[in-house]
Amino acid sequence: MSSSSLLISKELPSLEYAPNRDRFDESWRSPLSTLLGLGRAAGADFVEFFLERVNYISCLAEDDAITSISPRLSTGAGVRVFHGTGDCYVSTNDLSFTGLKAALEKALSILGLTIPGPSGFIPEINLELLR
Repeated sequence: MSSSSLLISKELPSLEYAPNRDRFDESWRSPLSTLLGLGRAAGADFVEFFLERVNYISCLAEDDAITSISPRLSTGAGVRVFHGTGDCYVSTNDLSFTGLKAALEKALSILGLTIPGPSGFIPEINLELLR
């Protein structure tokens, strides 16, 4: 999306984002920018996404012997929306654009907000990666 254009809500189903599933890198910029803009267009004062990947190994030792090893790999996201004095947090394990959008819509609806109709404009949000 160029900096001089606005996205219209009815264009959302045709968007094809392919962020890197193995890393949270530059490839996430466009989908997250669109989702943040969608939240702002719905009337949210502030929207933030959290992306998390956890690789965890649990080891249980009993009587000086390892009795259990349990690896766990989990990936998920959360969205927090602020509106007025209220806020809401929704999480999901679906990191697709559709899954993140559904989590955003749920958080917005809890606060009484809805995404713009088919002709609504979505502002572009300029993101910079943390270094």
